[in-house]
Amino acid sequence: MAPGKGEQRMCGISALIARGDYHVAGDLIYSLVIQGYRGEERCGIAVSLHGRMMVKSDNGSALDVFKDGEELAAYLGAAGIAHNSCHREGCQPFFYQNGSTQTAYCADAPSEIVHELAQIIDGSRYINSAIQEAMHRIDYPFALLVMRGETVVVARSSGLKPLAYGRIRNHAHGFFAASQIDVFEGASFLGSVMPGEMVVLNSRQKPQRIAVLRNPDMARCLNELIFLRRPDKEYAKHEVDQLRILIGHQCGKKYRKNIGLDRPFSEYVVVPVIEGGKFYAIGVARELGLFYNPGAMHKPRYPRAPWMPKYTDTNFIPEAVEGKVIILVTDQLHSGHELQILAERCRTKGASEVHAIAATMLLKDCPYENAFAHQSNPIGARLESSAICQELTLDSLTVLEADELVRCIGIPERIHCTDCLRP
Repeated sequence: MAPGKGEQRMCGISALIARGDYHVAGDLIYSLVIQGYRGEERCGIAVSLHGRMMVKSDNGSALDVFKDGEELAAYLGAAGIAHNSCHREGCQPFFYQNGSTQTAYCADAPSEIVHELAQIIDGSRYINSAIQEAMHRIDYPFALLVMRGETVVVARSSGLKPLAYGRIRNHAHGFFAASQIDVFEGASFLGSVMPGEMVVLNSRQKPQRIAVLRNPDMARCLNELIFLRRPDKEYAKHEVDQLRILIGHQCGKKYRKNIGLDRPFSEYVVVPVIEGGKFYAIGVARELGLFYNPGAMHKPRYPRAPWMPKYTDTNFIPEAVEGKVIILVTDQLHSGHELQILAERCRTKGASEVHAIAATMLLKDCPYENAFAHQSNPIGARLESSAICQELTLDSLTVLEADELVRCIGIPERIHCTDCLRP
């Protein structure tokens, strides 16, 4: 079963199992804040204490849903799971009760897939064998957390859904699992849950790894590995920040080949678009030998309202852009709305030309609902490059194609999924 085309979304999931009388709700909420980029439309937690579960979920970010500290004190439990989503349908974690047995489920997958998994698992007394059966029966990619009692079973059916686990060595002193590895304080990484594998976590024994699927889909989402990973982490024996600078160098080479530098170097300024374009812009500036000026954009002192996009309070310093050729560098082009606003503000402040460089551009919705796939109908799917420049008021647009990006990284394409970057 696959959800309809208009229902794409991504999720963040996390689990924590502590020893002793430590209560995990506060740490789970912290994990929701850290993984907020994966969705702030809805979030929730489920905690278990001696087999009794409490569940809370609602629309909004973690800071909206769990802003009442006194209410949080009622959520006691040494084991728990958490979920945040970029859409408001469904209310994960889902809670099921079969007689006296209580089970909670959440997954990096659409709600209907989670319900299908739960219907297979919930009626079984033996949870491990039931999860194995569900992994064989459901073809759709998912990363799953199932909590029964104070045991959490984590499962991953495909490389397209990230899931890792590790040990907590702080006051909780237990184990965790999450979509990304740095969501808990004191966490040490033990390993990725391999595609087709399940791992049983509880505080009384070491993690139990069980291989389930014989030939799982091993391809991993390129967006997850490069664009959504923290810059101080590693991928393919490279620090992610250095990998992004390397991609920026390749973007600079393509810009020189296609657009060229026909004015004195002193008239060019390379500016990163918000935080995401920083390391790519460094690579572009180094490759072209141009001035890199992240300070050309500034934010006012007054706070931005939570509902406002992060670029709406950003503007340019006139002295930094007036009469200059501005090259805006971003990590990935989706709707183009952000670039359009910044390009118009550049021209308002006196820039003579505004060019843009994007490391990648979405050409269609992700069929597996990863990364930025919830932003349906991307501009690259609707318009050709010249029409995009006209709509975004740009003098030129330089984008790496999927094959160029894969060659630049130097890792075989067969282990990456690049479907959303291809027509």
